Amino acid sequence: MDGHHHHINPDGTEIRDTPHIHLYREGFDQLPWAEPIDWYAPGDPLGTLERFLDYVHARLPGGYQLDMF
Repeated sequence: MDGHHHHINPDGTEIRDTPHIHLYREGFDQLPWAEPIDWYAPGDPLGTLERFLDYVHARLPGGYQLDMF
């Protein structure tokens, strides 16, 4: 998601030069639908991860660990 892509949805709507996320829609294969997002921050990967997890309503009962060790 670097925001420098042009995307045309199956209904003809276009997304240009803005971060977007591809979403599943029943009846369409290969995630052809995209919607713009306003929570992508290249300089804040942890914040972007947290906003993404919130966006998809992820539930991580144990939280998540940043370090492998």
